[in-house]
Amino acid sequence: MGKVNTIIYNIKLDCPDSNRLFAIRKVGRTIIFYYRNLTFTLPWRVLLQCKEAINEIKIEEMLSYDFSGTNFREIVNYTGLPLIEPEQQVRLIKCGPDNYVIKYRNLQASVEKKVYDVLRNYIECQNGKCLPSPVAIRPLLSRLKVRLVGKKVKLKEVPPLLWQRFSIDLCENIHIHFQNFRLEFSPGEFNGLSESLSTFDWESLSANRDLFHRFDELCAETEWSDRFQLEEQVEGHYHLHYRNLRIEFRTFSEVGLNLPVGDSFGIERAFGDHYQQNYQFRLQGIRSMRLRQLHCAVYTEAGIIEVPIPESPIFRAMSANDPSIYEDYMKIVKRFNHADRHSWSGCLEILDGISKTGYRESKLIVIRGDNNRIDDGQHRACALYFLYGGGHVVKVAQYG
Repeated sequence: MGKVNTIIYNIKLDCPDSNRLFAIRKVGRTIIFYYRNLTFTLPWRVLLQCKEAINEIKIEEMLSYDFSGTNFREIVNYTGLPLIEPEQQVRLIKCGPDNYVIKYRNLQASVEKKVYDVLRNYIECQNGKCLPSPVAIRPLLSRLKVRLVGKKVKLKEVPPLLWQRFSIDLCENIHIHFQNFRLEFSPGEFNGLSESLSTFDWESLSANRDLFHRFDELCAETEWSDRFQLEEQVEGHYHLHYRNLRIEFRTFSEVGLNLPVGDSFGIERAFGDHYQQNYQFRLQGIRSMRLRQLHCAVYTEAGIIEVPIPESPIFRAMSANDPSIYEDYMKIVKRFNHADRHSWSGCLEILDGISKTGYRESKLIVIRGDNNRIDDGQHRACALYFLYGGGHVVKVAQYG
């Protein structure tokens, strides 16, 4: 079970979702599952592995479980899935009025306009431009091909988080995990799904290369039917929730996301514009870190070195209340950066402001590199370390 550290973004969706479809299709050696507004595609051999893993499940025993959320029980834990290699892209597509699609690896979702509008700002495109992406898709129950235009971004060629996982667990509800996806079902909805699947002729699926079967309509309500939320977990990874679907990932770039400046957390806009436009750095995540884990970039006569915060001249000037240490250091800084406008009086204002009213994380400290070097916010970090010590936890924007 994950533990939320920060809710980065949250909106409430209209509910319930009107799509109550549950169906399965086989095209050649490919299986397509349709569940409400979601479509999952997987190879036939992977379905056989998952089916074999759940053959011993006793549904009645599962449904008699105490779903109070105080207990946790794992029913299936299979970690032998092969790597599925679908198109390594995220695509955000506007098919027409009130018809929006997001495609991520082997998942396709028809989403609401408010979700589409949010993702338009979050999907990272090459060179920051919206790329035309003509796509041919086969709409459900139709052979008609349509040309679509939207945003597209190629993902890094790395396996998704937990890519060999298939598991089922019981807690406050029933969770089915497949790779880095999770679907959450109430006992009632899960019972309906299992009853539908129990009547299906699996032999016909094996014998035919082209088959479509539509099960009975699903119940109207899903769990978390109005949720769209992006979270940072205590463990350091991220969850993106859309209704009862959850996607897990390590960095934003793993799912094609790039948080814009000015969202729930931001960075100094002038610095962000310079950082992204001149260097093409991208936000990899918003993380919680202890100040002792961060390092300062310090200018010297020989160049820039990286040191722990207590060894920064800015921190030493604060702790000694000695403006001469600060001013001597700024003379060196301005040889490298003529535009620097920091001053001793401004340094004292930062220190005084935090000590009186606390630290507001509306503008995050920016770090980069394996050494967690502070690229923006060194004065704030030094003030926080001076006031609260190296064990103090702060939110940072990690770029790379």
